[in-house]
Amino acid sequence: MLNELTPRILSLLSARVLRAKRSFLGSRQGGHLSPKKGHGIEFSDFRPYEPGDNPRDIDWGVYGRTDRLFIKRFQEEEDLSVLIFVDQSKSMESKWDEAWTLALGLSFVALASQDTVIIEQKFVGPKSFARLKKTVPEKPSGRSFVEGIRLSLSKIRFPGVMIIISDFLMPLDEIESGINLCRAKNLELIAIRVLSEEDKNPELLLGATELIDSESGKSLPVAVNKTVIDTFYREFKEHQKGLTQFFRYCGVKYFEVKGKPVPFLLETGILG
Repeated sequence: MLNELTPRILSLLSARVLRAKRSFLGSRQGGHLSPKKGHGIEFSDFRPYEPGDNPRDIDWGVYGRTDRLFIKRFQEEEDLSVLIFVDQSKSMESKWDEAWTLALGLSFVALASQDTVIIEQKFVGPKSFARLKKTVPEKPSGRSFVEGIRLSLSKIRFPGVMIIISDFLMPLDEIESGINLCRAKNLELIAIRVLSEEDKNPELLLGATELIDSESGKSLPVAVNKTVIDTFYREFKEHQKGLTQFFRYCGVKYFEVKGKPVPFLLETGILG
């Protein structure tokens, strides 16, 4: 599935941009508005002239109307720190290629915009995309969701946008713990849910006599019949409801991938 990121698709993605609702301090010049006031192109406000200010920054039109000297201030443009987290829980194994297609596509957009991307390592600039692709693990390590979040957060220096890619098939209290760790870092959060067909349609397992817990590896004898499937749908619906309510409460932008990852990237509201 990683092969879906063809040169044509990457060309389409290069015209897009990852937009943040808030402005963040960056580490170098880039394409996102910074809280800093300086010599950018986006007008911010005026302030009274002070001795030592550059006369070229005086707004002479305002002086002509008010007989007072004011300096025009502009918002600087800096890079955005983009932290991308791919859940390495064992349940992600069946969605691994899909999750990393999303991660690489979003990374390419950010790098093409001169943003700083952090996935295990730091990557800067479009030329680093080839190096980033070589770091994709063959399969999930089995690290828990919260443990992975904690490790990922240890790598950031500047607050920015964090994109979390997961199936979120773990207890809600574990999800809440991980998200609250991110919120404590003042990050703008985007959650993307990827699910396999078996996750969404347990009818595919109809007649099975044994299920294996992908997280623990333990087998559970069970007769997958209509009663079991109805129970699954009821509990899955409750879990989904709790997940969306929690994300809404926390201000997390939440998306669910309902098709292939490339059309999702090109059609959803994540990219501008």
